[in-house]
Amino acid sequence: MPWDLLTLNDGHTVPSIAVQTAFMRPGEPAVNQLRQAFDIGFSHIEISANFINTAHVGTALRTCTAELPRSSFFVTAHWLKSKETVAALALKKDLKDLGLDYVDLYLLNDPNISKQQIPFAWAKMEQLKDAGLAKSIGVVDFDESQLIELIIAAKTRPAVNKIVYHPDNAAGAPVGLCKNLGITIFTHKIFTPLNADTKPHTLLERPLAQMTLRHQASPYQVLLAWAKSKGVVPVLSRSDMDKLKGSIKVSHLETALTQVDLNVIDLIGAEYLRRHNERQMQRKALQKAIIGKGVGTLLHFVPLPTGN
Repeated sequence: MPWDLLTLNDGHTVPSIAVQTAFMRPGEPAVNQLRQAFDIGFSHIEISANFINTAHVGTALRTCTAELPRSSFFVTAHWLKSKETVAALALKKDLKDLGLDYVDLYLLNDPNISKQQIPFAWAKMEQLKDAGLAKSIGVVDFDESQLIELIIAAKTRPAVNKIVYHPDNAAGAPVGLCKNLGITIFTHKIFTPLNADTKPHTLLERPLAQMTLRHQASPYQVLLAWAKSKGVVPVLSRSDMDKLKGSIKVSHLETALTQVDLNVIDLIGAEYLRRHNERQMQRKALQKAIIGKGVGTLLHFVPLPTGN
């Protein structure tokens, strides 16, 4: 199961797995870490959205790709609107730091964007694409209502929606709408069900353990194979890479992981989400009852004004 290129809705292609640069430190460590990522098999680099280390990454990128054609690696960057309100200034700063003429993918990243702001922000993204500074454009964490608002106003559909997507929340993510609109999903938390601090703990632990034993693979590899079967692009962090022990290959799971295995992951993940939502509703109902009882008690002891 090689990590092939996926074709986006604008005709451009994207490597189907990526690595974040947020972990990269200045100087030789960044060069070594980026070179290691290339050696492992990554050609898709996602620049951290926080702008803290973009210049360091740029130095490392120039060092590691000096002998490579630009078409051999893919760069995704973010317009973090809360940091820089002008999209063109944000991207041009990134391009200068990275030593590039363009990025392959530019993402609108604004967690607090309102529906009223979406058309104006997206128009700025479209201008960058038209100018050739970004080959493709997309969004981060847009839900269904935000996507619909964008599509109404857009001249160019987003090529990508980067969201939190893994088996335990897949049933609640806007994946169906994205698929209908031809929008590719990126996920930056594919291993969430395996995190020790997930509360409540995933229901997938035992089924995944059975699959890993049967297929001689790690549970992390199984989740990567599950994401690949969905046409989703996993974006891995440094901690994710440590869990994979330097290998992103899941080719041995291409025939070993059956459709039944994939269906089991879907089914149990959906059940986890159902139980989680049920607990949330019960908690809210309890809080409402407690607050209501408290107000009733207060009114019992505090006489209401009787007027003149």
